[in-house]
Formats: sequence, C-alpha cells, structure tokens
Amino acid sequence: MNEPITSPPPFEMAERELKRAQEALRDAERHVRMFTDNTPEPLAYLNADLRFSFVNQAYIDAVKAPRERIIGQTVAGVLGEEVAAYLLPVIERAQAGERTSYERLRPAADGQLRWIRGMLVPDYDRDGKFQGIYIVVHDIHDLKLTQAALAQREGQMRAFMDSIPTPVAYIDSAMRYEYVNRAFVEFSEIELDQIQGRGLREISPPDDFERQAELLARAMRGQQIEYERLTPFATRPARWMQVRLVPHREGEGPVRGVFVLLNDIHAQKESEAAVHRINWVLSSHIENTPMAVVEWNRDLNLIRWSPRAETIFGWKAEEVLGTSLQDWKMVFGADVPQVDLVIQAMLRGERSSTTSMNRNVCKDGSVIWCEWHNSVLRDEDGGLLSILSFAQNVSDRVDAQEKLEAMATHDALTGLPNRVLLQLHLAETLDRARHRQRQVAVLFIDLDRFKNVNDSLGHRMGDELLRMIGRRLGMALRKGDFLARLGGDEFTVLLENLENAEGAAEVAGKLLEVIQQPYWVHGHAVHVSASIGLAIFPDDGDDPDTLLKNADVAMYRAKDAGKNVYQFFAQEMGAQQQEQMALETALRWAVKNEDLGVKYQPKVEVATGRIVGAEALLRWRDPVLGDVPPNRFIPLAEESGLIDIMGDWVLKQACLETRQWAAAGLEEMTIAINLSVRQFRDTGFAARIQKIFAETGVDPRRVEFEVTETSVLYDAETVGRVLQLERELGVRVAIDDFGTGYSSLVHLKRLPIDTLKIDQSFIRDITTDPDDKAITAAIIALAHSLGLDVVAEGVETAEQLAFLTERGCDYYQGHYFSEPLDSAAFIAFVGRHQRGSPQPRSVEHAPNA
Repeated sequence: MNEPITSPPPFEMAERELKRAQEALRDAERHVRMFTDNTPEPLAYLNADLRFSFVNQAYIDAVKAPRERIIGQTVAGVLGEEVAAYLLPVIERAQAGERTSYERLRPAADGQLRWIRGMLVPDYDRDGKFQGIYIVVHDIHDLKLTQAALAQREGQMRAFMDSIPTPVAYIDSAMRYEYVNRAFVEFSEIELDQIQGRGLREISPPDDFERQAELLARAMRGQQIEYERLTPFATRPARWMQVRLVPHREGEGPVRGVFVLLNDIHAQKESEAAVHRINWVLSSHIENTPMAVVEWNRDLNLIRWSPRAETIFGWKAEEVLGTSLQDWKMVFGADVPQVDLVIQAMLRGERSSTTSMNRNVCKDGSVIWCEWHNSVLRDEDGGLLSILSFAQNVSDRVDAQEKLEAMATHDALTGLPNRVLLQLHLAETLDRARHRQRQVAVLFIDLDRFKNVNDSLGHRMGDELLRMIGRRLGMALRKGDFLARLGGDEFTVLLENLENAEGAAEVAGKLLEVIQQPYWVHGHAVHVSASIGLAIFPDDGDDPDTLLKNADVAMYRAKDAGKNVYQFFAQEMGAQQQEQMALETALRWAVKNEDLGVKYQPKVEVATGRIVGAEALLRWRDPVLGDVPPNRFIPLAEESGLIDIMGDWVLKQACLETRQWAAAGLEEMTIAINLSVRQFRDTGFAARIQKIFAETGVDPRRVEFEVTETSVLYDAETVGRVLQLERELGVRVAIDDFGTGYSSLVHLKRLPIDTLKIDQSFIRDITTDPDDKAITAAIIALAHSLGLDVVAEGVETAEQLAFLTERGCDYYQGHYFSEPLDSAAFIAFVGRHQRGSPQPRSVEHAPNA
C-alpha cells in the first residue's frame, strides 16, 4: 500500500485554521472539504481511536484508495502492517503530545521511490483532552537529491583537501572553523571535534586571539594577507609558519569566509638565521677578533688589514695595503724559507689551508712569534680568489711552553734535571757506551735521617739544605758527569767513559766526604750523611730501568750496612729485592681481599687466674707462602704504607668482636690493640679512631692501645698528643715491649700511660738468668711506684708464672695459659674457664706473637 506523502508542519495560521475547522467541523465541513481538497499536500486526521476520520483529495490520490475505504480505518488497514509498524513510535509520541515527523522512501505514481516527510501534530480540545492527530505529508525527494549531491560534493572536496599535505582551514564570516583538513588537525595537535564548528576565540590562546582576529577581519573585507609567525605548540617546540589568508566570495557577492593556508618554513628560517649568524660572526671576527685578519688578492697584493693587525704588528692599514706578498718584509729572516714553502704549496693547490708558526718583525723592530691560519678562497671554477690569513701573537705561549718544558725536565727546588731528563740522558749515554764499549756507573744517593732535619728545623730549612747539597754535589763532579734529583732526599749521578769500577768507587767516596761536611742553614750548623748504591753498565744492567733499580737496591744495602757508606750491586741483592717485592705484592692482595685474620690471646689476672681481656694479634696465612710470621710482614707493611689500612681494619674487627663478647655475656672483657708508629704520623688517625668507635658502638673504656717503647722515643710529642685525645674518651694506654728501648722516665711521667708490658725476651730466661730476674723485678717495682699496671708477655712455664706471682706482677699472657684463639674459640674458652677453670695447656713451642 502506498504511504501518504507528508509535508512540513503547517504554519501557525494553518494550525489555527485547522483548530477552528475542528470546532466547527460539522457546520463548516463543506467549506473545509473545498479548502483541503484543493491543497496539493496530502492531509489526514486520525481521531482519538487512531482511525482516519478525514482525508483530503491529495491523500486519497496518494494512497490510491476511495474515501469510504479510508474513513474509519486504522493506519494498518489503509497503509499496511509494515508501514503501520514503522509509524507506530511516531504516532505514540504524537499521541503523548509531541509534534513529530518522519522521513521515508515510498513508491510514487510512476513506480519510482520518492522521499516524503510526514508531520504529525496532536489535537486537543479546550479542556486539554486528546482529540486526534493531524497528518500533513510533503514530497521532499528533490530536496533529498540536492542534499545528497551536496554531501557527495563536500565529501569529494574533503577527500581532496585531506590529501593536501599542508594545513588548510576554512573560517566562516562568524569566525568559526567550518572546515579543517587532516594536516591541519595533525599540525594543531587538537582533535577534529574540538576544532570544527568552534570559534576562533575558543581555539586561540588569549594573548594571540586579538592579533588573529584583526588579520581575519581584514581578510573578511576582501584583502588577501600573507605573514609569518612563530607558532607555539603544547607538546613540541614552536615552529615558524607562513600563513596565507584568502577571502572566499561567490561571484561579486560579499566575502562568505576565509581560506587559511599554512606552510612550514621553520627549516628555511633556521637556514636564514644560520646564514645571518655566520655573516655576523665573520664580520665580528674580522673587526673584533683578537687575531689579525690579513688577505691577499689573486695578484698577491694585500687587500685586507684588520684593526687587530695594526695592534699586533704596528703598521696602519694605509701603510701596507697594496703591497705585494713577495716584497713583504715582516717575516724574520731565518723563517723566510719556511713561509715560502707554505705559500707555494697553497698556490699550487696542494693545500687548501695551512697552519704554521714563525717569527715576524714588527714596525718597531721587535720580533714576535705568530701562529698563522691560512685558507685559499677559490671561485666556482677553482680559480684563485684570495688567500685569507688569521694570525695571533703567541710569544707568551712559546715562552710559557719553554718554561713548562724546563719544569717537566728539571726539579723545581734545585734546578737540577729530574727523573724524566735522567731517563732520557741515561738512554743516550748507554747508546754511546755500547758503541764505544765503555762502562757507565749509576750512583743512587739517599740522605741519611734527612727527615730529622725537616722535623726539627722545618721544611723551609730542609729545602734550603737540599739546594745546598745539590750545589755541592755539582761542584764535586767532573765536567761530563750528570747529576739529577729524583725527589725527596734522593739524587742520582751518571758517570760516563769509565774504564773500571774503581773509578766509580773513588767518586762515590769523594761524594760521601763532600756531603758530610757541615752546612750553615739560617744560622744553624747541620750535619748529614748519605748512603750510595752503585750499579755498573753493562754488568748490572743493560737498560736505564734495570740500572736505576739495581742502584736503588744497592743503596738500601748501604743503609743496612750502617749508613754513610757506598755499596756496589750484587746479584744476590736483586734476588732478595725480588723476594721482598713478591712478599709485598702478596700482602697487598691479602689486604685488598681481607685475607688477613685476627687472633685473641687471653690476658689473665695473676692473683685470681681470672681472664680479664685479650690482645688482638694480626695473622696472615698466604695460600702459597703459608703462615707468614708478624715480624716478617709487619715491618714490610710499615715500609710500604699498608700499615694504615691494616691498622684501621684490625681496630674495627677487634671492636666488632668486643661487641660480640658483650652479647655472649663477657661485658667486662677488654681488648688490647697494637698501634704502629707510622699510624701516629697520619693527622687524621685520631678522627678515624673515633669514627670506628662510633660505627661499631664499642665502649672506649673496654679498649687498650699498645704502643712500643721505640715509638715513644721516635716522636714522643706526636704520640702523646694522639694518646691524650683517645685517653679522654676512656681508652687505656700500654707501653709494649718495655725494656727493649731507650725511653726515659720523663716519658713515662708525661705520657698518659696505664700499663707497662714486659717484653717476652726478659721472661724467657727469667728462671735461669739473674740479669733477666733483676730487670723484670725492677720493671714491676718501677711500674707500681708510678701507679701503673704490669703485664708480662710470653709466659710459657709454671716456674715463670711463680716468679711473677712472687714479684707482684698484675697480669700475664702467653702459651702457658692459652695460645691465640679466633673469636668463637675465645668465647668458648672463656666460658669453659669460668665454669671449670681448665688446666693450662703445656706448650713445646710458642710461635712469635
């Protein structure tokens, strides 16, 4: 069944006409029928029961059914079930009081489908009671076709615009974005639905809107505008864009909108800026550079002479411009050939640029060193345009370089050659000696006890003494001999053209006599001696390093021999040195990997037999060397400087173990830790001790530091100062190995000492040697008279302990009671001792502690 063709809603006048017709329907039916039948749009009326109660002639023609088959029928009865089902929701909304409409395709009289729009208007009486629904049908097929054509055209245009890679937008006369292409969306970093249909004010930043609005207003008045702007973005740096505003009008009519075309010119602007910057820099360089700018044309006549060139060389531009390069007299005579070579190489095309340094003569006749940077400028065909040169006065740099070279090869204190120049000279000397088959002697000189001079008189006087010794040695040597200072108190002499070693021995003896003559330094008479080691080429070495090393080894052997002597190198010295070096290397590895260990020897109260503490003893077991005794590796650690690291490590380990003892119920146990004299020389030693105490949380009152009697003798003031600082924290202080040194009673009185430890050398023969008995008894009596405790070391027999008990010794330690134990064994041993007092262990041999 054909569906009625609906039309747009009737005008307000028509609605009033329909209402009046409804109120007087019966009275004016003839007039209404005449009016409606002559209306071209199909009209119908559904009553409250949703049945047709009125249709005009156009509606009858549209549905192709007589009036009597329509009036009184439902929509389904007239239009069919399918159409009725489609219209049902629309009818229900109208029935609910809503003016509504629908659009559909329906077959026309010629069988073609055509678009119609039906308008449904609800009808109420004066009391608001629903009476029915007016239906007006319009044919909108042509409108639909036009809209489809426009949509197709717009789609084609959008596809075309989206294919354009540059951003394009269209802004209407109300300054709304009517259209933007895909490139514009990507460029703006704003979603399409956030741009299209929105106003310029909504999209533009507030500080940019006024400027953009002003330019758009000019374009709306028909003016085509082009400008450049640095466009900011939310997520990337601003970019330079070229903007074109093109007015859009239809024919000669008014402007309807503006096309906005954007072009990214950021790279172009950067290139322009770079060119501008280069031109500016070049101009600034030429006018303001500290370098002289000089240029010759293709005829090698001077065409540029910068202000800086006037300053450096003295000539004004008018005095030199136009002169020929060939006639230029500014190059120092001896350097002319070198400069000519550089110029000819550039003229022949062999070099496009060169850097050279030569001397130049200034207007006032002075000679300066200049560094020249020359470049050949050529045209597109490769022809010579000019030679551009930059020059700077580098005389100060040359002077400084010469001084640096002297500093690099000479000792700053004495002015003598240093190790670098010694190595070079020795290598050259050995080459000559090989060729002439002659001997060369290397004398390694080390001053004896020079540190005492520095410590007593100060470094300033020590430096002056070194200068005096250097001058004295130089005066004592032959003309061809070579003298160098290696640093500290070490000098080296090279003796060339020797026929035999006796000649070197004569020189060494002479130098010893010269050195030991008294020196007057700032009113003080100073006496020093030296130890000299000699190595002879080729017997003791064939290269500089070997000879210097072997002379050094011989020098140490001279020191061991009593100082103030010379010693020739012997092969067995090298073997001993290598063994010592291997031991030092192994020790360094052990320190680095913490392969050392700490053992604890119990300290026992003589009167009660009670364990009151322990002494921490450093032990080293090497996987190759086995157990290395302390009297072998401790001196090596002090000599190599490793003692500082090792001492800190032992102190920290012992403090941590003391904390573990306290946790195991041994709160009253004290720990004794040995300190080396070298540790006292470190100015930061006292602070490190306090830091270790703080880190480990140990009670300083449970710690006792042991220093040897010789340490006190070496530097009583420094040792006393450090010990006093630690004493103030509660640390106890003991003098270790007492009786073996030469300390005075003054030291015992002035130093903050709590305990004297009798060296085990006196205890060993105490039961058989009357002297050891007397010395031990005297030490105990002396200590008690000064209010000090006494500890006997190395007690190995009951007889020794009986003697110490009889003499009133306070404490003892040794293998008679217990060997040194690791921490866990020590805790267990103390526990067993407290519970059952185990018998002392008999010892056949007591290793060196």
